[in-house]
Amino acid sequence: MMWTWSIPSRGRVLSTGRVTSILLITMLGVSAHYFEPVRPRVFDFYQSLYPRVRRTAPVVIVAIDEESLRRYGQWPWPRKWLAELVHRIADAQPAVIGIDILMPEADRLSPARLPELVGGIDRDTARRLSSLPSNETILAQALRGARVVLGLAGLETVGVGPARTLPPTHFVPFRADPVPFVRRFEAALFNVDEIDEAGVGHGLTSVDLEGGVVRRLSLVAAVGGKVVPAFGLEMLRVAKGVPALFVHVGSSGVDAVEVGNLVVPTEPDGSVWVHYSRHDPTRFISAAEVLGWRTGPGLFEGKLVLVGVTALGLADHLATPVVDHMSGVEIHAQLIESILEGDMILRPRSAPWFELGVLLLVGVAMLCVFDRAPVWVSMTTAVTLVISLVGVPVGLFRQFGILLDPVPAIITVVALLGQQSLEKVNRLARLKRFFSPQLAELIVEGGTDDPLASHRREVTVVFLDLRGFTAFADTTDPTEVMGVLHEYQTEMGRLVLAYEGTLERFTGDGMMIFFNDPVPMPDATERAIRMAEAMRERVRLLDVGWRQRGYSLGFGIGIAQGHATLGAIGFEGRWDYAAIGTVTNLAARLCGEAQSEQILISQGLAEAVTELASLEALGALTLKGFSRPLPVFNLLALKSRS
Repeated sequence: MMWTWSIPSRGRVLSTGRVTSILLITMLGVSAHYFEPVRPRVFDFYQSLYPRVRRTAPVVIVAIDEESLRRYGQWPWPRKWLAELVHRIADAQPAVIGIDILMPEADRLSPARLPELVGGIDRDTARRLSSLPSNETILAQALRGARVVLGLAGLETVGVGPARTLPPTHFVPFRADPVPFVRRFEAALFNVDEIDEAGVGHGLTSVDLEGGVVRRLSLVAAVGGKVVPAFGLEMLRVAKGVPALFVHVGSSGVDAVEVGNLVVPTEPDGSVWVHYSRHDPTRFISAAEVLGWRTGPGLFEGKLVLVGVTALGLADHLATPVVDHMSGVEIHAQLIESILEGDMILRPRSAPWFELGVLLLVGVAMLCVFDRAPVWVSMTTAVTLVISLVGVPVGLFRQFGILLDPVPAIITVVALLGQQSLEKVNRLARLKRFFSPQLAELIVEGGTDDPLASHRREVTVVFLDLRGFTAFADTTDPTEVMGVLHEYQTEMGRLVLAYEGTLERFTGDGMMIFFNDPVPMPDATERAIRMAEAMRERVRLLDVGWRQRGYSLGFGIGIAQGHATLGAIGFEGRWDYAAIGTVTNLAARLCGEAQSEQILISQGLAEAVTELASLEALGALTLKGFSRPLPVFNLLALKSRS
């Protein structure tokens, strides 16, 4: 006789899972570019953990701050005062001065314009005022007496502000024209001519926001088809006294910008990632202190001095990876510092390919581990991989300023772990239909061999059914029949689970239970005997209620021990688990011979349980399917534990 039941095929489930995993890895690899919106936030996280540490102080910011406005009045100031500010700074011998203030219109506080602004001025006074130099002239004279770089702002459309010719820039393209690759503006907003002509250099002060955050600055941009340097880069050129900037251009875009002995690698569009330090008040000095002659000696000597507005409500305070509010002039200062200190951050051109390779490698490695590893091993592997995928890029950023994105690989780990966990949960739910929860979990966790692999093992088989159930079912209301069957199967099922037996599907009132398979048990025989006795006692209790409802059902059990061949049989889409051998046939025949409340066991089993149970020899019985009579024993009761 052969007893079989359906069981989820491990090979089948993992085959499907493996295909799903491969498709998942491929999908993540192909769609890695969809993670680009998340990538900048990952890089922000790196900078928030390890911001740049200021080792030197090459830049000083002269800030037109709240204190300056309190002492010298509201903004904008007369440009004569800016001229005085430039004189005071220039007298201290800075390497260069950069004015991050745009002045596209004439100063309405120039002497010649005062009669328009202030009524009641007589003609003679007006004539004498008009003979005085304008504030633009005064500022221009101050600028000519110093090395000053002026700013310009890029415009997306033509027609904003007066039409102007771009001031001369100092670029030497190397190998190719950078214009097709760099950030492009249609036009620019300049200072008035008289001021612009007094500067020794001009740089772009515009910054681009990525999700509301300033992460990169364009070292090279194009305005109306002409190459323009970044404001900070032009300040470096003037400070170093080099005649021109070299732009290295390759087939895929801008590779680097060279300023004297400094070579700054760039993104293909000519931008760089700004390596920010935290806001440092020592980087600033109030313009009020400079105008009031309260600066210490040597404060500006040899430094790159930036002049800009920082007062709240007037300055452009922007979010950066390290702080939520940073003035534009400080952002330019951060760029200059990071270049001079050689503390740049860079995303290598090969980074996307490297990240894709890591994603595929991690995916394949996890596929190999998850294929047969227990869940705890998979979880440990996944946690280790995630820690490594976070730790290694963070370490590379900290040590070398390299930007790598681990998010696609981390998502691969989590997705594959989730997929494996879901598969194992589904498989566990199916296995629990046939095995005890403990055994099912052990199989899923890999704590035992694949139960579907063909194998031969000694098992103890218990077969049981009700006596008179067929006649009862033919003469009783179907609802009552199913109610009795449910009560019986529920109680028997609880005992199977309690003794960790392997249960086949219910066949009407019949049940067959294995012990010692799929997980070997040193006490398989004892478990089978104790479960059978517990079942007999439980059915006696059930029978009390059945008799009160007007019917009585008997109960018999047969138990045999021997070797059986076990494994999967069936076809694609329908796999069953089969126990093939004499032992299953013998247990069924013994059950068939058992009278109500009898537990019949085979001779070999009787010899093994003499110390456990009291037995009654029934002699040799002729059983269907067996060529000779076999000794049979009746289990009377369990012996008390000594």
